[in-house]
Amino acid sequence: MVLHGHAPGLVAQIDEEIRNPTTWQQEVREVSDVPPEPSAPGQNTRLQRVAYTLERATLHFSPSWFSATMGTGITATILYQMPYQFHGLRAIAYIVYVLNLVLFTLFMIISIVRYTKWPSVLRMMLMHPTQSMFTGTIVMSLSTLINMCALSFAEKWGNGMIVFTWVLWWINAVAAIFITVSLVVLKFTRHDHTLDLISGVLLLPVVPCVVASSTGALIAEVLPPAHARLTIVASYVLLGSGLGLGILIFALFFTRLTLFKVPPDALIVTIFLPLGMLGQGGFSLLRLADALYNVTKASGKGLESLEKFTSEYNMAMSLAVRGISTPVALMIWGFALVWVLIAATSLLDLWMVSALEFNLGWWGLIFPIGTFTMCAVQLGTTLDSTAFHVIGMALSMLIVLLWLLVFLMTLYKVFMGDLFVPPVVAGTSETVPKHVTMQRRYKYKARRGRRSDEAHSSA
Repeated sequence: MVLHGHAPGLVAQIDEEIRNPTTWQQEVREVSDVPPEPSAPGQNTRLQRVAYTLERATLHFSPSWFSATMGTGITATILYQMPYQFHGLRAIAYIVYVLNLVLFTLFMIISIVRYTKWPSVLRMMLMHPTQSMFTGTIVMSLSTLINMCALSFAEKWGNGMIVFTWVLWWINAVAAIFITVSLVVLKFTRHDHTLDLISGVLLLPVVPCVVASSTGALIAEVLPPAHARLTIVASYVLLGSGLGLGILIFALFFTRLTLFKVPPDALIVTIFLPLGMLGQGGFSLLRLADALYNVTKASGKGLESLEKFTSEYNMAMSLAVRGISTPVALMIWGFALVWVLIAATSLLDLWMVSALEFNLGWWGLIFPIGTFTMCAVQLGTTLDSTAFHVIGMALSMLIVLLWLLVFLMTLYKVFMGDLFVPPVVAGTSETVPKHVTMQRRYKYKARRGRRSDEAHSSA
């Protein structure tokens, strides 16, 4: 069986799960005879056929589609911030942004309808060790929308837009922390893993915190000093939360690559995913340092209070933070540079011997390389470096070309109907259950008066 159109890390694992059902599939309790997809219309009207097609696409939708809005969103931001602008470039950036907003809204509506009509599919998705990781892409997609609000719309549209953007960022930040904590806990308690099946997808739940921190740095530039200071502090906390967990997961992924070699063709793009954490982390450090410097310059307050330290001391501290952040960001970008070369070489090595078929996972190229590009562009601004300006421009053009290619291929695959077969439906059974157990994967002594998860599952 060959499945096309899945996000990074899915196709090979899905085929294996369909052939040999894993524990998470065995937990599904089928108490309903509702078919997994609507019955195909026979000799019905065109309207009924359209309704059937839409219902099938809705059931077969999955969170991995939000990787497309992530890629589209960061492409709009890169177009807006290209080092060498020409007349009309920012208008193109706005068009891409509006496209991203439409796609994000459409995907959210589809997701809400999907989980409302088939509630058990939500639990099935959360219990899937790979597909559940893509819920992090929803938060990162929202971050890309907020970025453009902070960079352009907030100042142009006045105080109301600034407040709206700030409130939206707080919602996004809380969602990022929630996604990170909840999905890591699911990994520890509900999912089964083996080292040979570990992929870069495991980073998707923790990168939203890093992305939210960089978005906070952008918003802090347009906020009043008191609000900006609070946002900067929260952004540093988010940055530490995401980078800390990300480094641990990166080490695990590196071990998997060393022991079990590069992933197969359907999974190979996952090797680029660590770039998202690195590129966005370096960009966030640079923009937070700039925001802190500007806030301190405007108010005399930095991270410390004026009651304890003078404005001159706070200014010196902000300069010190800026001085430290720049070389650290350079080192992170250097790490990312080596990794993108390793990933590209590995992809080329596999391409020489294996046919690489397009699937939804190829969107995993756009956002990680896009964050690497944004960090290079920001380094060019911070260092006033012509070399980084040129590198940033070259990478920006590469991202735009990649985005066009992947976007057009996605449209073609959608037209061909190849992108709507999520594992949480296709790999389970012939029915969608009304109830899905979320059994713990660790051993424990059941509390008195409470049946164990095994007892509940067999009941």
